[in-house]
Amino acid sequence: MVSLSAGGTRDWLRNNIQPSAGAITSSLQFGANVATKGFFQINTQANFNWVAADPAAIGTTRNISVNVQPAFVWKQPNVQVSPVISVVQGRTLLASGVFTSNTLTGQYGGRFQWTLPKWLKTSKLAVQGSYNQNRDDVAHTDLPTRQLIGIWTFNLSHKKTF
Repeated sequence: MVSLSAGGTRDWLRNNIQPSAGAITSSLQFGANVATKGFFQINTQANFNWVAADPAAIGTTRNISVNVQPAFVWKQPNVQVSPVISVVQGRTLLASGVFTSNTLTGQYGGRFQWTLPKWLKTSKLAVQGSYNQNRDDVAHTDLPTRQLIGIWTFNLSHKKTF
């Protein structure tokens, strides 16, 4: 099964009191989801946003983000593996050629989940982790962060008959 999506917006902000504060914001979104009869599925999204404003006062801004998340689901032994890759690049440029913002953010990680067998089948063990890289060329910073979390969910259900 395949589903595709596309969309776009355009907004005009006209400031009659301070004309240099007016701006036009536009965006395009695209997505695709694929689910096979087997164990593989993938979800992808891409977004493009840009602002056209007074080049000397506000500048032009653009953001591009891409998100890819495949998933591998096996019914036996009831395991799911879901890696994630997300990249966002943003930049604001004035007419003078000066950047007021120039960032690149990447997230790479994923999730492993296992449903326990037999009488513990309502329990799930999951491990989720990511590595984030946040780079700002204007502020000259490069901040990597790592996250790792373990989750155990347990649902207690009881059927009572009268």
